[in-house]
Amino acid sequence: MVIAMASGLGLGWLSAPDQAFFTFGTLGTLIYVFVYVMGNIGVMRLFLGRARHEFNPVVHIVFPVVSTVALLLVLYLSLVPLPDPPISYAPWMAAFLLAAGLLLLWRLRRQPCEEWRTLCGSIIVDEPPARLTSHEPPPQGV
Repeated sequence: MVIAMASGLGLGWLSAPDQAFFTFGTLGTLIYVFVYVMGNIGVMRLFLGRARHEFNPVVHIVFPVVSTVALLLVLYLSLVPLPDPPISYAPWMAAFLLAAGLLLLWRLRRQPCEEWRTLCGSIIVDEPPARLTSHEPPPQGV
């Protein structure tokens, strides 16, 4: 929250407040496009691989492909023609954040500690890891 406040006020002070809003809006759009396209790829890989027995071509191929095309159209329309500065800095900011995230992931994968993988696996399979399991029974009727 502190970083968001500082960057918003900083960019708003350096340029017009509406330009800061548009810059962060474009940055968010670029990041969301990347995340959702990767999610669509993940859905297709999962249901063409490990979860093949649950595969539905419409849900697991057609919908992800159509939504990916729509997302790439949004990406194109957001960047062509490239807006004037400071909004044109958004693609560079998104590239920096992507590179920083990939660097962090690379560093985590090189560490011998497996705790982060356990936590990621618990999110994927929707079950808490053993050391985080509560001793209370699960709620009924949820």
